[in-house]
Amino acid sequence: MNWRERAASPWRDKARAAWERAALEAGGFARVGRLCGISRQAVGQWDIVPPQHVLTVERACDGRVSKFELRPDLYIRPKQTTKRPPSHDQARLAQAG
Repeated sequence: MNWRERAASPWRDKARAAWERAALEAGGFARVGRLCGISRQAVGQWDIVPPQHVLTVERACDGRVSKFELRPDLYIRPKQTTKRPPSHDQARLAQAG
């Protein structure tokens, strides 16, 4: 995959939008830079959040923008299951029957 294909990946557009929201929620590039230990100018050059700063950015915006939104290529949401484990009584009935 070349750089043009990577730049056009569908998840990148969502990650860019999430980064813009996170920067606003966190209080701007200067605050994100302070928390990450880098300059405001360096943060301003981010197209998407670098992997080493995803968790810091998530904390900076108090989780209002999640790591799953910031980098969906790195963090995959756990699947929600509706199945519940059998209760103790159901398990006992299954063993007896």
